[in-house]
Amino acid sequence: MVLVLMIFASCSDDNNIDLSNRKFVRIDQSSISMSIGEKMKVTATVDTIKGDAYKLSWSILDPNIAKVDNSNNNEGIITAVAAGKTVVKVESTDGKLMYFADLTVAAGAPAIKILTIGSGSGNDATVSYLQNLVKAAGKSLVIGNLYLDGASLEDHSKNISQNQAMYKYNRIAIDGSENLLNDKQLKSVVKGENWDYISIEENMPLSGKPEGYQAYLSGILEHLKKYATNPDVKYILHQPWAYAKNATDAGFINYNRNQESMFRAIVDAVSAAASSVNMDIVVPSGTAIQNGRPAILAKIC
Repeated sequence: MVLVLMIFASCSDDNNIDLSNRKFVRIDQSSISMSIGEKMKVTATVDTIKGDAYKLSWSILDPNIAKVDNSNNNEGIITAVAAGKTVVKVESTDGKLMYFADLTVAAGAPAIKILTIGSGSGNDATVSYLQNLVKAAGKSLVIGNLYLDGASLEDHSKNISQNQAMYKYNRIAIDGSENLLNDKQLKSVVKGENWDYISIEENMPLSGKPEGYQAYLSGILEHLKKYATNPDVKYILHQPWAYAKNATDAGFINYNRNQESMFRAIVDAVSAAASSVNMDIVVPSGTAIQNGRPAILAKIC
C-alpha cells in the first residue's frame, strides 16, 4: 500500500514564485502498526506560511479494521478492531489539505509495553526477572529502559527541554533478547512505541530529598503526556532503595550514612511526590528490598 501525500499549492513558470499559498497537513507517523484491541494517538500538524487555522477530520478507509475518534482536532485516537491493512486519512474540512498513512493491524493481543526512565535503577529492577514473571502469567512483555548513569530529575528536565541525545536505551524484546543503543533522545523513545506504562525515578542520592520531586516531576510528566501515543498510558513513580549499611557512596552522607534514615526519607519523599502529581502507580522497590534484607546480613546489607 503506497503512502500518498497531497499538497495543494499554486505553481507558476514565473521565477518569482508566490509562497503565500504553500500549505500542507501531515501525520507524525507515515506508517502505523497496531494489534487488535490496542489504542494509539496520532497527531496531525498543519504547516502554512500564513499560519492559517484549519479544522481537521479523521477517517479510516476500512472501518471494519479500525476506528478513529474525531473528538480532538489535531489528534486522532485509533482503535484496532480486526487484523488487516487499511489507510488513515486526515483532511481539512474544506477539503483543501489531506494526508494518508498506512495502518497495519496484527492478529492477537498486544504485548504489554513498559518504559522506565531514570539513572539505571529501573534497568537493574527489570532486566533480570520481570520478563519471566510476566511470561508465567501468560502475557508477553516489551521492556524499554532509558537511562543516564546517575541522572537526577533535574538532569532529565534539562535534557528534555534541550532535546539532548545522550541516553542509553536497553530494549528487551518479547523473547528476552536485549538491544542496547546509545545517544538516544527521550522524546524519540517515548514516541517510538505505544507504551502502556512509563516509569520515572529520582537518582539514589536524592531519592529521599523532596526538593527535586517538587521542582521537576510535574514538568517532566507534562512532557511525557505530550509525547506518549497511548491514550490510556499509566505513569509510575519508581521508589529507589537505600544504600547498603557499609556503602561508601558520596550520596550516603545526605542521610548521615544511616540506612534506616535513608529508607524512611525515600518512603516519605516518594509518597508525597506521587500524591502531589496524582501519579497512577508507585512501585515500592525500596520497601521490598528493605523488607527482604535478611537479619543475618543486617550489618552490611
